[in-house]
Amino acid sequence: MKGMLGRGKFAFAAMCFFGAIANATAVNEWQEADIDGLLDAGQVVDADGYVLKDKGGNALVPNCAFGSLPPPLGQPFKFFWQAGDPGNKNLLIFHDGGGACWNRDTCLSPLVPNARAAYDPTISESPENLALAGGILSEEESQKNPFKGWTKVFIPYCTGDVGWGNNDATYDGVPFPIHHRGYANVRLVVRWLQQQYAHSAAPERIAVTGVSAGAYAAPGTVFPEVKKIFPRAQTYLLADSGNGVVTNSFLDSAEENWKFKNTLPVYLANVVDGQALGLPVRFYGVLTWLFPQTRFGQFQNAFDSIQTIIYATMKGVDPSALENPQTALALALEWSAQMRLATNLAAAAPNGNYRFYTAAGSEHGILVNVPDNIGFDADQFYLEKSARSPRGQLSFRDWTADMIWKEPRQLRTSNWQNATCFPYCLPTQPGIAFLTAP
Repeated sequence: MKGMLGRGKFAFAAMCFFGAIANATAVNEWQEADIDGLLDAGQVVDADGYVLKDKGGNALVPNCAFGSLPPPLGQPFKFFWQAGDPGNKNLLIFHDGGGACWNRDTCLSPLVPNARAAYDPTISESPENLALAGGILSEEESQKNPFKGWTKVFIPYCTGDVGWGNNDATYDGVPFPIHHRGYANVRLVVRWLQQQYAHSAAPERIAVTGVSAGAYAAPGTVFPEVKKIFPRAQTYLLADSGNGVVTNSFLDSAEENWKFKNTLPVYLANVVDGQALGLPVRFYGVLTWLFPQTRFGQFQNAFDSIQTIIYATMKGVDPSALENPQTALALALEWSAQMRLATNLAAAAPNGNYRFYTAAGSEHGILVNVPDNIGFDADQFYLEKSARSPRGQLSFRDWTADMIWKEPRQLRTSNWQNATCFPYCLPTQPGIAFLTAP
């Protein structure tokens, strides 16, 4: 949505949670999650009160990047949920986006006047503005949301580490540590889910989704942790506008400052430890191989302006260079070519449980729309239809519905197919005009 401990408490919380579902009205209210009993001295604890740690033995301490500062910049982490309809046993988890911070310049950017901030260290969401949410969070009858009536969990993003970090990093020129605690935040949410379902049946279907930075958190940390506590649920992973077109220097800096080798599961940490070239193909290749019953989908606009700018930043391109239309267009074409190659190769994997939808244009993010924050004039999740599949022109809403609800014997012959705008994907405006944030 941004551009980007006692057992008695567990039982009581679970009764409140499912009681709310049982007594739900037509549209349930969003509320901030109650994390009472899940933290001890700021550290996430298990059901027996033991502190949870990452693979490096470091405690999980949820926080936001500027958490050591006073408000409004300094904020504690919080997240939100909405009860599903009575009898609906499905769960939707959405991880928000908001850029990334991996070195001095990117991490300092929110504090520099008139600079383009590389990430957002704050949480602006609330139950009030989530009630206005469109896209996959919508409960409007007329919009035919494939996730309507599901219990929904919204994970804000404020750590600059795409949900992979568990480290407090010090950067030259930044007068306080940056709390890269995205993984700790994710684990807190998963512990909360474990608490809520401790005395009830597990969800039947779970869709793990994310936009921008959240499109890395969703497959990297949220999905693996959710799969541990709900191993038998039918699962889906839908990543929006996070394609993994990165550089080696970015990966090196991110590992040094986020410590993601301590947080990603071994099967993904080994993949990310390789070269940046081909990273998204290897990443989804491992996931689709290890979880053949899970469906993995990616959405992207063909010339995503934000992903292009972030890629340029990783390459060390001076921001002023983007004012040159030829330079901007060349970078957009370079990013787009790598994205297209990666999605096509991932879709060619033997398991056949990965699909993509590539739309025309340069927007960034489609799954969720909150008017106060994203600024869309219309809810693109329901209006996007620029791509074609073997079935013909296909809306993204229908593509998503096919992903969730079609039950074919063989995925390769199902109605859920790859869809792309190519070769008719060029932006309507040349140069830097389409490299500005929506």
